Amino acid sequence: MPATPTPATPTAPTLTAPTPATLAALSTATTVFAKALAHGIASFREAGVVYAKAITEHGQVARDAFTAAVPKLRPSTWRRLEMLGRGALDERLILNGTTGASALVRLPFPLQKDALDNGVELLTTAGDTLRVEVDHLTAEQSAQVIAIDHIRSLAEQRAYVEAKAPLLRLDPRTRQKCWRVVGGKVRITHPCELTRVDLANMLAEMG
Repeated sequence: MPATPTPATPTAPTLTAPTPATLAALSTATTVFAKALAHGIASFREAGVVYAKAITEHGQVARDAFTAAVPKLRPSTWRRLEMLGRGALDERLILNGTTGASALVRLPFPLQKDALDNGVELLTTAGDTLRVEVDHLTAEQSAQVIAIDHIRSLAEQRAYVEAKAPLLRLDPRTRQKCWRVVGGKVRITHPCELTRVDLANMLAEMG
């Protein structure tokens, strides 16, 4: 009976240094990319200015006209474009769809910029303090840290967590989610009671 061959041991791929030709190609590609991205952001800003000016002059008629002309944009994108045009939105948030960014757009521009530049303080369940980038916040952490009009201090976060604690002890069936966000609007799916946590999560999902 022939011997069973021993399977070959897989070897790790060999890492090789990029060639001069590769480095040159990547240098060209990154330069083109950076210029295109800067142009795109500038175009977003210009579009926002045009959109905001039209709304100032013509009100809801302008909103309806722009929406009809570009029907594929989501309501949250229109809101961000208007804010960008009015100088009320940090341009880094225009294409950021994370939960933290969606909550951050509600805040005044200086608070947006500070949070994006420096991160935010997060009180953990263990009582520790972490500085976290906005993009890394979960939905629950975002609701804890970012209020409707400001970044919560550690003391405020502690009060928020303590106020939420009794809800976590309820029968899960009584806390079944009774709402969902559709097209920038909140749809209640069945009769229920809403808490401050629910409202904060609604606003975060609406962007």
